[in-house]
Amino acid sequence: MPGMVAIRHNPLIASLSERLRAKGLAPKAVIGAAMHKLLHLIFGVLKTRKPFQADWAKTALLTTLEPLANAKNGLLVLDIQDGI
Repeated sequence: MPGMVAIRHNPLIASLSERLRAKGLAPKAVIGAAMHKLLHLIFGVLKTRKPFQADWAKTALLTTLEPLANAKNGLLVLDIQDGI
C-alpha cells in the first residue's frame, strides 16, 4: 500500500514509476521498485536527521557543477595535496 500511495502522491516516485512503465516493467514490479525507493528515502532521512527535501538532487547537482562554471577556460584546476 505505501508504494501505491507514493506513486500517486510523491513526485519523485511518480516519475520513477513512469520511467519504469515506459520500459515495459510489470505493474507489480513498478510497485516493488517504488517501495524500494521509499526505503532508501526513509533511510536517508533517518541517517542525516534532516527533513525530506524533494529538490535535494537538483541543489546537490548545482552546487557540484558551480565550480566548473567558474573555472578558467572551461577547465577545473584541482590542487594536489602532498602525501596523497
